[in-house]
Amino acid sequence: MTLANLCDELGISIVPVTRQRKLMETFAHDTLERILREHGADHLRSVLITIVETGDANKRQLVTPVIYAVSDILLAHPLGKFSFH
Repeated sequence: MTLANLCDELGISIVPVTRQRKLMETFAHDTLERILREHGADHLRSVLITIVETGDANKRQLVTPVIYAVSDILLAHPLGKFSFH
C-alpha cells in the first residue's frame, strides 16, 4: 500500500508547508513515509487512527512529534496487549 492510498483511506491530506494546515492535514510526508517503510501500513494506519479518532482537537495534531510519539507507544505496547477490564 502506498502512503497516498493510506491517507486517502483515512481522509488525511498531505499539504505543502507553504499553506496553513487544517483539520486532517499534515506536513509530515517524510515522517509518514519512514514509518510506513520501517513498520508497515497496518502500524501506520493504527498510528493515524489513534491520533485522529481520539477527539476533534487531535485532528490538527498530525505533526511529526505527535506521530512519532504515538508510533513509539504502539510499538512498545501493541493494541492487542491493552486490557480494559
